[in-house]
Amino acid sequence: MSPIRLALRGTLPQPVISSRSSNWTAFTVEFYRSRNVDVVTQCSYHTISVMTSDTCDVYQRRNGKELRATMRAGDVIITPAGPPKHWRFQDEAEFIAVRMPPSFLQRIIDEERSTAKRHTNLLDNFQTRDAHIEQLMKRLLGESMTKAYASKTYAEALATELGVHLLRNYCVTNGAAADHGYGLPIYKLRRATEFIEENLREDLTLDRISEVLAMSPGHFAHAFKTTTGLAPHHYVVERRIDRAKGLLRKTELPIAEIAHRVGFQNQSHFSFAFRRATGVTPRQFRGGN
Repeated sequence: MSPIRLALRGTLPQPVISSRSSNWTAFTVEFYRSRNVDVVTQCSYHTISVMTSDTCDVYQRRNGKELRATMRAGDVIITPAGPPKHWRFQDEAEFIAVRMPPSFLQRIIDEERSTAKRHTNLLDNFQTRDAHIEQLMKRLLGESMTKAYASKTYAEALATELGVHLLRNYCVTNGAAADHGYGLPIYKLRRATEFIEENLREDLTLDRISEVLAMSPGHFAHAFKTTTGLAPHHYVVERRIDRAKGLLRKTELPIAEIAHRVGFQNQSHFSFAFRRATGVTPRQFRGGN
């Protein structure tokens, strides 16, 4: 069964490889090699994409949110079924896309008889790193190109494993407050801390960090503190102070410039936070090193 995918504007890229000729019924996997794409699409299926080419600058607008990123091989984009999505890129990009209907995930939930029936919402994720998703999608693509014994059965097992992984890590569940007692998976903690390190000079709001992980802000804040012992805001301040220490030791940059580089609004705010964390002012710290 092919997913219902409409081009509301522009032209949809055509896949180089597709499982549509196989007898798979609940999902499709396709490989694309495209450039100069500028299209608004709407799909009735969830779409999970993984980049396989080196780098490509990608723009996305959905639900009023505009996002831009330089995608690299291994980066994952998760697009739930529903509202239209505008996306564009100019450079040649190679990526694998798996599409599965919302009913596919719901079936997995319904088969879990040990838990109460519940509804889940897959969250938008514009850019994340997830080696498990990458591996599963590459194996699905490989299976789509073979006529090996029990290919359909094996592909459905891989897709189910992908579905379970999405449910565990990229969904919010109504009435699932008990889930909030758990910390972040290792790969999500790594992604969160990497994102913070790469964007220390930016406005690192809770909404922005949690969006990268496809989590609600409240769930992320609770899980992050459970895992690290620190609220996200306090962790960000600690990292900014540590980065500032290195710049104070190793450079002769003006203190106002260092404050800007590590993400403080002004020198006064930086000096106050630095003294509260270290017991000395930035100038005293520099003079003692």
